[in-house]
Amino acid sequence: MILTTRTAVILFSFSFLFSSCLTARKLDRQIDKEYGDRTALLQIPQNTDLITITSPLIDQSDHFSTSKTTTSKMLPLVFYWSWEYKNASKLNPRISINTLAGQLKKSLPLRDKLAGRRLELNVEESPANFAIVDKAHLIFFLYAFGWDKVTIQGEAANLHVRYKLYQADTELKTGQITIPAPVTMRGIGMFTSWKTATSDFLQQYDANIMTMSKAFITSLLKEL
Repeated sequence: MILTTRTAVILFSFSFLFSSCLTARKLDRQIDKEYGDRTALLQIPQNTDLITITSPLIDQSDHFSTSKTTTSKMLPLVFYWSWEYKNASKLNPRISINTLAGQLKKSLPLRDKLAGRRLELNVEESPANFAIVDKAHLIFFLYAFGWDKVTIQGEAANLHVRYKLYQADTELKTGQITIPAPVTMRGIGMFTSWKTATSDFLQQYDANIMTMSKAFITSLLKEL
Protein backbone atom coordinates (compact mmCIF):
# COMPACT_ATOMS: atom_id res chain seq x y z
CA MET A 1 0.00 0.00 0.00
CA ILE A 2 2.98 2.33 0.63
CA LEU A 3 4.12 1.95 -2.97
CA THR A 4 0.58 2.53 -4.21
CA THR A 5 0.24 5.63 -2.09
CA ARG A 6 3.50 6.99 -3.44
CA THR A 7 2.28 6.34 -6.95
CA ALA A 8 -0.95 8.15 -6.20
CA VAL A 9 0.91 11.13 -4.81
CA ILE A 10 3.08 11.28 -7.92
CA LEU A 11 0.08 11.09 -10.21
CA PHE A 12 -1.78 13.66 -8.15
CA SER A 13 1.17 16.04 -8.31
CA PHE A 14 1.62 15.49 -12.04
CA SER A 15 -2.05 16.11 -12.75
CA PHE A 16 -2.09 19.19 -10.52
CA LEU A 17 0.98 20.64 -12.23
CA PHE A 18 -0.49 19.88 -15.64
CA SER A 19 -3.70 21.71 -14.73
CA SER A 20 -1.66 24.59 -13.38
CA CYS A 21 -0.22 25.18 -16.85
CA LEU A 22 -3.33 27.25 -17.36
CA THR A 23 -3.35 30.23 -15.03
CA ALA A 24 -5.51 33.32 -14.71
CA ARG A 25 -2.75 35.49 -16.18
CA LYS A 26 -2.36 33.23 -19.22
CA LEU A 27 -6.12 33.19 -19.76
CA ASP A 28 -6.25 37.00 -19.68
CA ARG A 29 -3.38 37.17 -22.17
CA GLN A 30 -5.20 34.82 -24.54
CA ILE A 31 -8.38 36.90 -24.31
CA ASP A 32 -6.30 40.01 -25.04
CA LYS A 33 -5.04 38.33 -28.22
CA GLU A 34 -8.58 37.47 -29.29
CA TYR A 35 -9.83 41.04 -28.91
CA GLY A 36 -6.55 42.84 -29.59
CA ASP A 37 -7.66 44.29 -32.94
CA ARG A 38 -10.98 45.52 -31.50
CA THR A 39 -9.87 47.97 -28.83
CA ALA A 40 -12.90 50.17 -29.61
CA LEU A 41 -14.94 47.65 -27.60
CA LEU A 42 -13.28 48.99 -24.44
CA GLN A 43 -14.48 52.55 -24.96
CA ILE A 44 -17.35 54.06 -23.02
CA PRO A 45 -20.46 53.59 -25.21
CA GLN A 46 -20.93 56.64 -27.42
CA ASN A 47 -24.33 58.31 -27.19
CA THR A 48 -26.19 60.02 -29.99
CA ASP A 49 -28.88 62.68 -30.06
CA LEU A 50 -31.52 59.94 -30.32
CA ILE A 51 -30.15 57.17 -28.12
CA THR A 52 -28.40 57.33 -24.74
CA ILE A 53 -26.94 54.19 -23.20
CA THR A 54 -25.89 53.87 -19.56
CA SER A 55 -25.13 50.85 -17.38
CA PRO A 56 -24.19 50.16 -13.75
CA LEU A 57 -22.10 47.27 -15.10
CA ILE A 58 -19.48 49.60 -16.56
CA ASP A 59 -16.47 50.15 -14.31
CA GLN A 60 -13.07 51.79 -14.74
CA SER A 61 -11.32 48.69 -16.05
CA ASP A 62 -9.44 49.11 -19.31
CA HIS A 63 -8.74 45.37 -19.70
CA PHE A 64 -10.69 42.91 -21.79
CA SER A 65 -11.00 40.50 -18.88
CA THR A 66 -10.23 39.81 -15.25
CA SER A 67 -9.55 36.18 -14.37
CA LYS A 68 -9.02 34.23 -11.17
CA THR A 69 -7.70 30.72 -10.43
CA THR A 70 -9.10 28.53 -7.66
CA THR A 71 -8.72 24.93 -6.53
CA SER A 72 -11.62 23.49 -4.58
CA LYS A 73 -13.73 20.44 -3.80
CA MET A 74 -10.72 18.43 -2.66
CA LEU A 75 -11.71 14.89 -1.70
CA PRO A 76 -8.63 12.86 -0.57
CA LEU A 77 -10.10 9.49 0.45
CA VAL A 78 -8.25 6.19 0.86
CA PHE A 79 -8.93 4.80 -2.61
CA TYR A 80 -10.35 7.85 -4.38
CA TRP A 81 -9.19 11.43 -4.77
CA SER A 82 -10.83 14.26 -6.65
CA TRP A 83 -10.49 18.03 -6.96
CA GLU A 84 -11.66 20.91 -9.13
CA TYR A 85 -9.29 23.38 -10.74
CA LYS A 86 -11.03 26.45 -12.14
CA ASN A 87 -9.97 29.50 -14.11
CA ALA A 88 -12.90 31.91 -14.00
CA SER A 89 -12.93 35.01 -16.18
CA LYS A 90 -15.10 38.11 -16.23
CA LEU A 91 -15.18 39.79 -19.62
CA ASN A 92 -15.31 43.57 -19.64
CA PRO A 93 -19.05 44.46 -19.85
CA ARG A 94 -18.19 47.18 -22.35
CA ILE A 95 -17.72 44.42 -24.94
CA SER A 96 -21.36 43.39 -24.92
CA ILE A 97 -22.71 46.92 -24.36
CA ASN A 98 -20.72 48.36 -27.27
CA THR A 99 -21.91 45.49 -29.45
CA LEU A 100 -25.49 46.41 -28.57
CA ALA A 101 -24.77 50.10 -29.15
CA GLY A 102 -23.36 49.35 -32.59
CA GLN A 103 -26.48 47.46 -33.61
CA LEU A 104 -28.73 50.23 -32.30
CA LYS A 105 -26.91 52.88 -34.32
CA LYS A 106 -27.14 50.81 -37.52
CA SER A 107 -30.87 50.08 -37.17
CA LEU A 108 -32.74 52.18 -39.70
CA PRO A 109 -36.14 50.78 -38.59
CA LEU A 110 -35.40 52.02 -35.06
CA ARG A 111 -34.41 55.46 -36.31
CA ASP A 112 -37.64 55.66 -38.34
CA LYS A 113 -39.66 54.44 -35.35
CA LEU A 114 -38.23 57.09 -33.05
CA ALA A 115 -39.09 59.82 -35.56
CA GLY A 116 -37.16 62.44 -33.62
CA ARG A 117 -38.09 61.15 -30.18
CA ARG A 118 -35.32 60.34 -27.68
CA LEU A 119 -34.56 56.95 -26.16
CA GLU A 120 -32.70 56.30 -22.91
CA LEU A 121 -31.44 52.75 -22.28
CA ASN A 122 -30.03 51.31 -19.07
CA VAL A 123 -28.33 47.92 -19.48
CA GLU A 124 -28.78 46.18 -16.13
CA GLU A 125 -27.61 42.69 -17.03
CA SER A 126 -25.51 41.20 -19.81
CA PRO A 127 -23.51 37.96 -20.18
CA ALA A 128 -19.89 38.43 -19.16
CA ASN A 129 -18.57 35.47 -17.14
CA PHE A 130 -17.16 32.12 -18.15
CA ALA A 131 -14.81 29.51 -16.70
CA ILE A 132 -12.56 26.66 -17.74
CA VAL A 133 -13.16 23.91 -15.19
CA ASP A 134 -10.96 20.83 -14.75
CA LYS A 135 -12.57 18.12 -12.62
CA ALA A 136 -9.82 15.62 -11.83
CA HIS A 137 -10.28 12.10 -10.43
CA LEU A 138 -7.81 9.55 -9.15
CA ILE A 139 -8.52 5.96 -8.09
CA PHE A 140 -5.90 3.56 -6.79
CA PHE A 141 -6.14 -0.08 -5.83
CA LEU A 142 -2.87 -1.93 -6.43
CA TYR A 143 -2.41 0.37 -9.42
CA ALA A 144 -3.36 4.02 -9.67
CA PHE A 145 -5.14 5.63 -12.58
CA GLY A 146 -6.79 8.99 -13.07
CA TRP A 147 -8.79 11.03 -15.51
CA ASP A 148 -9.92 14.62 -16.03
CA LYS A 149 -13.10 16.16 -17.38
CA VAL A 150 -12.42 19.65 -18.67
CA THR A 151 -15.26 21.95 -19.70
CA ILE A 152 -15.62 25.56 -20.67
CA GLN A 153 -18.78 27.11 -19.24
CA GLY A 154 -20.51 30.40 -19.92
CA GLU A 155 -22.91 31.88 -17.40
CA ALA A 156 -26.62 31.82 -18.20
CA ALA A 157 -27.06 35.59 -17.89
CA ASN A 158 -29.75 37.48 -19.76
CA LEU A 159 -29.61 40.76 -21.60
CA HIS A 160 -31.86 42.94 -19.47
CA VAL A 161 -32.47 46.57 -20.47
CA ARG A 162 -34.78 49.27 -19.10
CA TYR A 163 -35.86 51.97 -21.50
CA LYS A 164 -37.48 55.40 -21.38
CA LEU A 165 -38.95 57.14 -24.40
CA TYR A 166 -39.05 60.96 -24.49
CA GLN A 167 -40.57 63.63 -26.69
CA ALA A 168 -38.36 66.61 -25.95
CA ASP A 169 -38.33 66.59 -22.12
CA THR A 170 -41.65 64.77 -21.75
CA GLU A 171 -41.50 61.10 -20.77
CA LEU A 172 -43.84 59.14 -23.03
CA LYS A 173 -43.23 55.54 -22.05
CA THR A 174 -41.08 53.30 -19.88
CA GLY A 175 -40.51 49.57 -19.93
CA GLN A 176 -38.01 46.75 -19.73
CA ILE A 177 -36.96 44.01 -22.10
CA THR A 178 -35.21 40.74 -21.26
CA ILE A 179 -33.53 38.58 -23.85
CA PRO A 180 -32.55 35.14 -22.47
CA ALA A 181 -29.00 33.97 -23.02
CA PRO A 182 -28.17 30.52 -24.38
CA VAL A 183 -26.30 28.34 -21.92
CA THR A 184 -22.89 27.48 -23.32
CA MET A 185 -21.04 24.48 -21.94
CA ARG A 186 -18.82 22.11 -23.84
CA GLY A 187 -16.17 19.56 -23.08
CA ILE A 188 -12.58 20.10 -24.09
CA GLY A 189 -11.19 17.08 -25.90
CA MET A 190 -7.95 15.37 -24.94
CA PHE A 191 -6.16 16.80 -27.96
CA THR A 192 -7.80 20.25 -27.86
CA SER A 193 -5.72 23.00 -26.31
CA TRP A 194 -7.26 25.43 -23.86
CA LYS A 195 -6.26 28.25 -26.21
CA THR A 196 -8.30 26.76 -29.04
CA ALA A 197 -11.22 26.10 -26.70
CA THR A 198 -11.08 29.69 -25.44
CA SER A 199 -10.94 31.08 -28.97
CA ASP A 200 -13.93 28.97 -30.05
CA PHE A 201 -15.87 30.00 -26.96
CA LEU A 202 -15.24 33.72 -27.47
CA GLN A 203 -16.28 33.52 -31.11
CA GLN A 204 -19.53 31.90 -29.99
CA TYR A 205 -19.89 34.49 -27.23
CA ASP A 206 -19.58 37.32 -29.75
CA ALA A 207 -22.15 35.64 -32.01
CA ASN A 208 -24.53 35.19 -29.08
CA ILE A 209 -24.23 38.85 -28.05
CA MET A 210 -24.90 39.92 -31.61
CA THR A 211 -27.97 37.68 -31.81
CA MET A 212 -29.27 38.92 -28.45
CA SER A 213 -28.72 42.55 -29.50
CA LYS A 214 -30.75 42.05 -32.68
CA ALA A 215 -33.49 40.27 -30.71
CA PHE A 216 -33.58 43.21 -28.29
CA ILE A 217 -34.05 45.69 -31.14
CA THR A 218 -36.87 43.57 -32.57
CA SER A 219 -38.63 43.53 -29.20
CA LEU A 220 -38.02 47.24 -28.70
CA LEU A 221 -39.56 48.13 -32.05
CA LYS A 222 -42.73 46.27 -31.04
CA GLU A 223 -43.01 48.21 -27.78
CA LEU A 224 -42.33 51.73 -29.02
